[in-house]
Amino acid sequence: MPYKVEKWKRPYPPSPAKMRLELTAEGYEVFHWSDRPESFYPRHKHPDDQCHWIISGSLEITVEPGGTFILEAGDRDLMPAGTFHTARVVGDEPVCYLVGTKECVSVQKSEPDDFGMLLAFAEMAQARESSDDVEEDAAEPEGEP
Repeated sequence: MPYKVEKWKRPYPPSPAKMRLELTAEGYEVFHWSDRPESFYPRHKHPDDQCHWIISGSLEITVEPGGTFILEAGDRDLMPAGTFHTARVVGDEPVCYLVGTKECVSVQKSEPDDFGMLLAFAEMAQARESSDDVEEDAAEPEGEP
């Protein structure tokens, strides 16, 4: 998933409570953050997917690759894990926002040997199940002569 900005189109941003509920429903762990005017975060990256949802003020984020984006009240971004970026407060007011983090889960494909081993275990389990059925049949007394 590439970096994405969702601009807020309504006159007033949603309430922080509504933002928090939505982020939580999307699987994010959420915390409140604020920065003073002229705050700057040099180039860095995060190990998890992240979302910044602006409550008030403005935040400029420069993403590699992708460019520079200004997030204002109501705007949010979606930043994949490992995305290099910088951030700075724009204007004379502090910026307040919710940060959502979502653990990045990598899915590994099974190696052919792993698959072969799983198949062998499945076949062994099936064979054992069949032999258990045979043993149970043998243990039952036959009808009277």
